[in-house]
This record gives sequence, C-alpha cells and structure tokens, in this order.
Amino acid sequence: MRRFLVGLCLLAVPAAAQAVTLNPGDTGVSLSGQSTTLGGSSYLATGTQSVTAPGSFTATLKYAVLQETAGGPLTFLYQVANSSGSTDAIEKLSFDSFKDVTTNVFYASSAPGSFFSPPTPVNPTSASRQAITGSSVVFEYNDSANGFVLPGETSAIMVIRTNSDHFTLGGGFLSDGRSVNFSGSFAPTPEPASLILLGSCLAGLGLSAGVRRLRAGVGLTVNAPAGL
Repeated sequence: MRRFLVGLCLLAVPAAAQAVTLNPGDTGVSLSGQSTTLGGSSYLATGTQSVTAPGSFTATLKYAVLQETAGGPLTFLYQVANSSGSTDAIEKLSFDSFKDVTTNVFYASSAPGSFFSPPTPVNPTSASRQAITGSSVVFEYNDSANGFVLPGETSAIMVIRTNSDHFTLGGGFLSDGRSVNFSGSFAPTPEPASLILLGSCLAGLGLSAGVRRLRAGVGLTVNAPAGL
C-alpha cells in the first residue's frame, strides 16, 4: 500500500509531469527563433510602471496576465521601452515568484488587443532560471548586434507560459550592468490542487506507517503538513 502511495505522490508533484522549456538551474538558454503566436482575446490584469536607474536609464515596463484558452493555465507577458532620453541600454530583465510552477519561455511581436506597443523589434537573446527554487526567470539582451534595448527602443513581448491558474503580485529587476528593483507586477501561484494532493499523499504515507506500527503495538500520532 505504501509503495502505491509513493508512486502516486511522485506522479502528482508537480502538477502533471510536463516538459518545460526552462528548468530551475538552466542558464543562457538560447531564444533564437523562439517567437510564438499568442492565443486569447482579453487580459485578466494589466499594469504599467516607470523604472529609473538614476544617471542611466528610465524605462516603461508593461505587464499582463493572459488566459489563452478558456479555463486554461495562465501566461505572463512583459515588455520594456527604454526612454529616448536614457544614456544606457537595458541588458537584462528578471521576474520573480515563479517557484513551483513550470515555465515555457518565448517572445512575441504582438499580443491580443492594443495594450502592448509594437516592438522596435529587439528580441531577447537568451533566458535563465534561478537554480534550486526556480523562483526567478531572467530574459537576457546580450547580443551587441541585435540584443541590447537601446535608448528609444521597445523590446519584443517576453512570454512566460505556466501551469498555474492563479496569480498574485510579483517583482523583479532591470539591469544595465547594475540592477534596479521593481515591484507590483504579476506572478503565478502554485496550483492549489497539486498542493492538496501532495498533502493527502503525505498524510496517507504517515497513516499507512501508523497502521503497521499500531499492529506492532507502537502508537503513532499523524499531523497533516502545515498549510495544506
């Protein structure tokens, strides 16, 4: 019985074992030719903010949450426009709070509606994901021939497709060699169903062990994991 429960737990975490483009610990994954067409017709949320690195750049960051299919998982979109009055290019954008979700990373030249601006275009050259937790997803513009987001330029729309159907507030940073943090953008939350199933599995494993110990005359108290 316990072996069956172990197998069920491994199959359930994370929600459906899916192949992902960007795994925790991946660095410098080429995005050459990784353009995609986005589905959906309206956004669940949108936002715009100005991010300034004094003496370096002033940028406008746009972000949105898109559900490409009815009832489907969420896609997170980001775009940066470097002001014509900036003195430096933008080389890197990092977006936080992608822990415990799968991430498929692309870029797009257009998106539903008119919220996002037509790009220059400047496409991200590579992407990375923080090791171990995988919380941060980073888009890198590090090709001097077709990479840096120069003053007056607008990036392509950076796309992160996830397996989450909930979102919350997130943050990250823009960099021209030094980082400037921002907050208030959007980020996914792990799918609740997966966490509930994980809790059930862990509780089941403990209960299975408890039955065997009780049969052997040893008492066992089973506590469900906190927060599940």
